[in-house]
Amino acid sequence: MQPMGRIPRIEYEGALYYVQALAETDLTGTQALAQSFLDLIDRMGERFSVTLFAYALLPGEYHLLLKTEQANLTRAFQWFSTAYSRRHNSLTRRQGPVFKGRYKAVIVEKRQSLLSLAHCIHQTSAGLSTNTDPASYAWSSYQAYAGDTRGPAALDISPVASMLEGCPYAKDFKDFLKSGHDPLAEILHGAFLGSAPWAEKLLTRARVPKPMNSHPAPPEQGVKKGPANIARAIDRVCAHIGIPKAVLLSRTRRRTHAKDLRDALIVHLFEQGQYASQEIAHGFGLTDSAVSHTVKAFRARQEAGESHPDQASGTVAKALLPNPDGDAGAPPEEVIASMERRIHNVSFVHGARGLNRSPSQEDKTQRMRRQLILSTLFCLHQHGYHGATLSRILDHAGVSRGAWRHHFESKTALVAAAAQAMYEGTARLARENAPLLARDPDPLMAMFDFIWVTFHQGWHRNVWLEFTVAARTDQRLRELIEPVTQGFFQIVAGLVTEHLESRDPENMPPALLMDLSLYLSRGMAIQSVVAGNEAHYKILRAAWGQLLRPYFRFFRDRGSGS
Repeated sequence: MQPMGRIPRIEYEGALYYVQALAETDLTGTQALAQSFLDLIDRMGERFSVTLFAYALLPGEYHLLLKTEQANLTRAFQWFSTAYSRRHNSLTRRQGPVFKGRYKAVIVEKRQSLLSLAHCIHQTSAGLSTNTDPASYAWSSYQAYAGDTRGPAALDISPVASMLEGCPYAKDFKDFLKSGHDPLAEILHGAFLGSAPWAEKLLTRARVPKPMNSHPAPPEQGVKKGPANIARAIDRVCAHIGIPKAVLLSRTRRRTHAKDLRDALIVHLFEQGQYASQEIAHGFGLTDSAVSHTVKAFRARQEAGESHPDQASGTVAKALLPNPDGDAGAPPEEVIASMERRIHNVSFVHGARGLNRSPSQEDKTQRMRRQLILSTLFCLHQHGYHGATLSRILDHAGVSRGAWRHHFESKTALVAAAAQAMYEGTARLARENAPLLARDPDPLMAMFDFIWVTFHQGWHRNVWLEFTVAARTDQRLRELIEPVTQGFFQIVAGLVTEHLESRDPENMPPALLMDLSLYLSRGMAIQSVVAGNEAHYKILRAAWGQLLRPYFRFFRDRGSGS
């Protein structure tokens, strides 16, 4: 292989890398500096699906051994380098770059090389002026391999430890030092650790020649990239969580979930390093100083151990993930449309009374009622009955504190209306699918599976459980929900009578079968909250169908009665 210039970054799913970077300043000057480095490594691992196998943080450099589950090494380290530089300079009250140039990333061919590379990384801490024993150095993964500490959350020692074949890590490490082997001396072109044919193959794939006479497409006229992408990010977060844009951008001083999301998004955009403070400020209707203050305050809350900022950051990260087809375009802002994507099978409630989906057929009163009911269902699913406070529901719906009382006299009445909407929509769904289930080759099993998947898993199960538990101690709620529940059972019983006949109607009428099946499925649904073994529940449903199959048959064609 002939020597060549700088190698382009080569990325693919499941790639192994040895990463090194030199620093302009001391990275381990204080415990806070070193710990912030590991904290951000953890965040990078969670945000970009990066698994860390070994690390060593030294005063003037760092060494990492890792795997990227996605082809995103450049994005991950662009985020990490920017985030850590800001954190480091904030803690040390300095300015300027933290790292010397670009980081070095060597792509590794064979998993078997990980053990020797881990030894190399841990060896770097030997010979430091304050320390000659890696076992007593606090800022490397050696202690985790030796069993003295757990290490950061992103660290996974099992793939490397499995290569030891029962040998203590400390002994294998000493044997490695005695051998004098240096795998880093075998690196090709400063970027590949593996065979020459493998490196040539990767280079061939990475170096695709550009066509002659090709020119980059001209930028769109009148559109500035930064502000356009900031607006798109705001739209995506609003649509993901199901709140109007006005709620997210509200400048209230009161700390709400929407305000946490707004601050988390500002911090996310700020730490990307792609936008100037002025661009972010313009996108959110703030001043430059307000952006800086928001970032500092949000980080201070995180460092203080508050859970809400981390939850908001996680939500923002999920909202900004590209769609499965790679499109990162913004979904519509309209709150009901976003709720339809966010709540699992929200179509349950669309056929309910007073919740017509056509904007042309609903006036302002109906629309607000519909928003309140959808937001109640969403909050019950996300936060539980006691967590679905009236304040949180109204924030989610974008409804003022005074307007909701024109529609419901209390929170209990609102929850009861949400239960009615859910059960009426559920009954409609059962009515639509009953003829299809009757024509299935195994209709009894198809019916049990339909009941389980549609009614007793996911969003519907969670909300139904919240209704049930709350009604146990809330007599008024129980009085409002009981007739709705009974009405649902009556509708389903009527559907069963239409499509199912009993071979022994006196002892085993169809309605009894449905009651038994619903109650059995509900019991399994409760158990699945703490024991989610789907294969086991499938076996139980099959056994139930086997027990009842001799007693019933479906009308496959209502006209012929056969």
